Amino acid sequence: MSWRSKPFVLATTLLVAAAVPAGGQGTASACAPYGAQGLQVLGFAVDDPIPALKAYANELGMNYPVLVGLGRNDVLDAFGPMVGLPTTFIIGRDGKICSRHTGFTPKDRFERQIRGLLLNLF
Repeated sequence: MSWRSKPFVLATTLLVAAAVPAGGQGTASACAPYGAQGLQVLGFAVDDPIPALKAYANELGMNYPVLVGLGRNDVLDAFGPMVGLPTTFIIGRDGKICSRHTGFTPKDRFERQIRGLLLNLF
């Protein structure tokens, strides 16, 4: 699967942090209306072993790809320091980070930024 030239939202989390509304599922539901316009949601489980991650994804019915971050400090380093989890990144078609949110972010704020991203305002 290629995400090149596609805007996306990367939601990083730990399973214990995923209950926070801005975590994976909350972010995915805020972004769902924009999927038809090319927006892709990706999860990134920072420190969770694959069996626990699979069980959690099945339990919640996650309908977006979740990347395994366990042992992938190179990926974490590429996104800069994360002062807390969940941290959500809105990333443009050019692969550059347009915005970063740590913790809960109101849905309307996400939507404004995503609409701007899809209109190539970022």
